[in-house]
Amino acid sequence: MWEVKAPSKVKIFTWRLLLDRLPIRVQLIKKSIIPSSEANLCIFCAINDEDTFHFLFQCTFSVFVWQQVYTWLDRAPLVGLDQADHLLKTYNLLKGSPGNNK
Repeated sequence: MWEVKAPSKVKIFTWRLLLDRLPIRVQLIKKSIIPSSEANLCIFCAINDEDTFHFLFQCTFSVFVWQQVYTWLDRAPLVGLDQADHLLKTYNLLKGSPGNNK
């Protein structure tokens, strides 16, 4: 992960994602950073709890963003993967495409 040509903030975000340490609503409530009386619902869709997997891969907003990323990379979108597989396949796609620096 660290050898990918990406900004440090992207690498750190990915590292925190893999450790499940992103400030997602479910995590913030669990750590009492926001009160438990607040809804766990996703801020974008307000349908499901805002956990890491939903926020980054299942939410309709996130799905749209990923579709735009893969369109930009001229690749078929990845669907039906858990977050680790999704990140690993994206990492391999980026690592294996040195001429794809749009």
